[in-house]
Amino acid sequence: GTFDIQLIVSSPNGCVDTTNRTVNISEPPVPNFQTLINGTPADSVCARLTVCFQDLSNAAGGSYFWDFGNGQTDTTANPPCATYEGGIGDTTYTITLTIVHRCDSISTSRTISVSPLPRAVFGPDSTSSGCSVFCVDLVNVSTGDPFAYSWYLDTTSTDSLFFNGANPPTQCYSYEDSTGFRIYEVFLIAENACGLDTGRTEITVF
Repeated sequence: GTFDIQLIVSSPNGCVDTTNRTVNISEPPVPNFQTLINGTPADSVCARLTVCFQDLSNAAGGSYFWDFGNGQTDTTANPPCATYEGGIGDTTYTITLTIVHRCDSISTSRTISVSPLPRAVFGPDSTSSGCSVFCVDLVNVSTGDPFAYSWYLDTTSTDSLFFNGANPPTQCYSYEDSTGFRIYEVFLIAENACGLDTGRTEITVF
């Protein structure tokens, strides 16, 4: 704001003099922002979705510096949107906005939690091929904290074996011909709150 200051000086003899000055006092910057997912305020998101940033600061005449916590930075009041990679589990990123003003430099931070996409990963416990009857345990090492698993244990048959759960029972595959081999395809679909992923492997029986 603007303030007027007046100084009045008087002498013992009754002489008086006056001087006036105007002082401008700038308000310190007040950085503030929110994160938006599809235009809605949110502080959690699935990996690789777009996160946007809405500036809510009181920062007339200040300069901006954004650190999005993912290696990206920006110096505009309305920065571009960003994406965040997920980890094995939920990952927290810290987003910091700093406003530099002639009177001060002030920062504020918010965090955003990024949930991973599912990744269906599995395979036989030892080897993927053997002589009939070949029995194998399928080891599920999927990532992304899936909450549901669907197994298709023999897609070569119209009667495809199906199992719901993290770990199916031991599977035994056979091949009746004395020559050649047969390949069984096995699929695993892993699901979490962010989506689905499909893994595939082959079992060869001689």
